[in-house]
Amino acid sequence: MKSYLPPFFLFLLASAVGIQAQGIADVLATDGNLSMLRSILAGNPALTQLLDDPTSGQRTFLAPSDAAFAKFSANITNGGPQVQMEAILSYHVMNGSFSASNLTSPGGVAAATFLQDSQYTNLGGNGGVGNMVYASQYGNSGESTAAGKLEVFGGVGNSTPIVRTDIRYGNGYVHIVDE
Repeated sequence: MKSYLPPFFLFLLASAVGIQAQGIADVLATDGNLSMLRSILAGNPALTQLLDDPTSGQRTFLAPSDAAFAKFSANITNGGPQVQMEAILSYHVMNGSFSASNLTSPGGVAAATFLQDSQYTNLGGNGGVGNMVYASQYGNSGESTAAGKLEVFGGVGNSTPIVRTDIRYGNGYVHIVDE
């Protein structure tokens, strides 16, 4: 006689043994080039909660590498990175789950970020959508006819390359940026 477990029973069994989606700290721990980010998140539970909280919906985190933090630290003035870190990292959290295939498609993706502080320049203007970022492989307008490197463009015209894509975690995707 053939025996099998009904799918519902397997779901209950998985729930009982505590199988769950990986949190952001678990995912970041797998990459040796993210030690600065891990350290910052360990000291800022509000940022970790922003990334892990399932009630806020799916999101995409543009995680700065250690190289990005080194470049950033060299340019900090007046108050240092501790004063600005929560705002900066909130700007790296896109509202919505976007895989590399979304970002590399013609037209790219423009998305609101979780940074809601109006003192920062953004692409969203004063329409109440928060600060915006744009990701594309087709230039800063998404209209280039030839695909280039995958980049993220900020509200002040700066861009940074995405150097690693599609790291899955419980609330969406992590893509690593290097500047």
